[in-house]
Amino acid sequence: MRSTKRSVKATLFIFLCLTGSQCVSAQIIQTAISSPTGIARDSDGNVWVASFGSSTVVKIKGDHSGTVLGTFSVGANPIGLAVDFINGAIWVSNYTSNTVTKLATSNGATLGTYFVGSGPRSLVWDGVSVWVANSNSNNVTRLDATPVGNGRVLGTYPVGVAPYGIAFDGTDIWVANRNSNSVMKLSGGGPTVGMVLRTTFVAAQPQALAFDGTNMWVTSYSSHTLTKLDGNTGALLNSYSSIPAGSFAVAVAPACAIWVAGYSSNAITAVNPDTGSITTFRAPSGPYGFLVEGCGTRILATSFTGNALVDFPLIQIQ
Repeated sequence: MRSTKRSVKATLFIFLCLTGSQCVSAQIIQTAISSPTGIARDSDGNVWVASFGSSTVVKIKGDHSGTVLGTFSVGANPIGLAVDFINGAIWVSNYTSNTVTKLATSNGATLGTYFVGSGPRSLVWDGVSVWVANSNSNNVTRLDATPVGNGRVLGTYPVGVAPYGIAFDGTDIWVANRNSNSVMKLSGGGPTVGMVLRTTFVAAQPQALAFDGTNMWVTSYSSHTLTKLDGNTGALLNSYSSIPAGSFAVAVAPACAIWVAGYSSNAITAVNPDTGSITTFRAPSGPYGFLVEGCGTRILATSFTGNALVDFPLIQIQ
């Protein structure tokens, strides 16, 4: 493990502008972040960012100060993050190493490294296990997240082609199969664990998933579409078009909006889940992952092409 702790801020400021003269400043935290991808917040409020280009994970103070608390080596090309809030751990999917690394959220210490399938992308913690979507081997790996089990492989389950996104609904696991244009609901436990309960075909290249407590939301990379699925049956309830191109991530702000990051359009979109109204905001270059604060008063977004974490207020595109 390579750990670097710093007490100083390393920030720059940019201006995100509307047509005309209306601009606001955005804080860029760019220390030791090369092609950042996944982002997560731990139980202490600190922010963790996967640095795909430098094969590290960066821990940043969550108070908007930009203070870097540590930089920790993991496997090659980390891309996804999941926080274990019970045991104080963060799990990292290392895309090129075909491994998952477990770090302590307290100090970044490496607690273990575990081999999974080929091309692990996203991962999710369900309270006792970590599920990993292996995009190149078309399966999902379930790891024991308890201190006693410590990363033991509990099972490997076949899914569709190129599983990119994964989510937990409180009971079961959902997988977005990018090249099958489908979403699968898998049994999350019991004697049927890993069994496919439902397959729903959605818009082209489903990329990411988010659960709002009732329904599952799916963003599709190439079709400018956000799809709403019934959280119990998996049935398609609605589709929303005019979503920015290249959507890599989706997040839910309860009772407020569904948020989608448009990687290739440099925009973030808010969809009202009740009315279906769509509002698009300007974003930093190549937004890959993001965190929404409150109903969206501020966004923390990883800028993959800008090599930075950007902390900025939302700006509506006129």
